[in-house]
Amino acid sequence: MRFRFPPGPAARLAWALSWAIRPACQKDHAWSGALAFGFHDHHDHQNLILHVTHQWHDFNLIPETHGSLPGYLGVGGRVYSGQDFALGVRGCGGLSYVPTRSPVDIFLELGVVIDFLGHVGGDADGGLGIRYYF
Repeated sequence: MRFRFPPGPAARLAWALSWAIRPACQKDHAWSGALAFGFHDHHDHQNLILHVTHQWHDFNLIPETHGSLPGYLGVGGRVYSGQDFALGVRGCGGLSYVPTRSPVDIFLELGVVIDFLGHVGGDADGGLGIRYYF
């Protein structure tokens, strides 16, 4: 039997304070988000970044015998506030390693953002971290 993510909330430790919520009725879908603040951009300005993403997981993408290694894709939105303001669409993809019978997963995620309101343009982001399910 392959391990699936447990339903309910999770905390994510990465470069930003973030969260994930997995509805009990949808084990292959999740809402995930991150809130980063106080970091400085390349112009030494403080900023705030919030993104929320709906993710679809494929638990059969990469076979793993000591847990699960699902890949995922997601789409959502991002708000950036600092010296400039931007609102955009965010797409992401990543991998999560979920050890058998463990309340954690380790993830690597890459995202692409297209800002269409405020400061119009494109951006990329990523994350490497650990989620703890409680």
